[in-house]
Amino acid sequence: PPYTNEIPPMSKVEQLYVWIKSGVLARKEPFLKVGDTGERVKRVQQLLSLPQTGVYGKKEVEKVTAFQKLCKLDPNIYGRMNFKTWRQLIYFTFTKGRIRT
Repeated sequence: PPYTNEIPPMSKVEQLYVWIKSGVLARKEPFLKVGDTGERVKRVQQLLSLPQTGVYGKKEVEKVTAFQKLCKLDPNIYGRMNFKTWRQLIYFTFTKGRIRT
């Protein structure tokens, strides 16, 4: 076949994958800890297959810690959502589906 120097355009799925892998989507997400509330907490709960109460509590800490251990993230942040945890969680759920730890 004839070769060219043109790069084919990325599909929306490929573009989304690049954004997820590079952390572009995770940068928009806040740091979360026990006692935080709101829509972002509900998003974490949804990704972790937890009831969506909107309150970051003990169950969220347990699930997030298990996920962080699975991903071998820094133990100093266990139980709290930070940039690296968001990036891994978004990537994992995009490529593998919802978390069932």
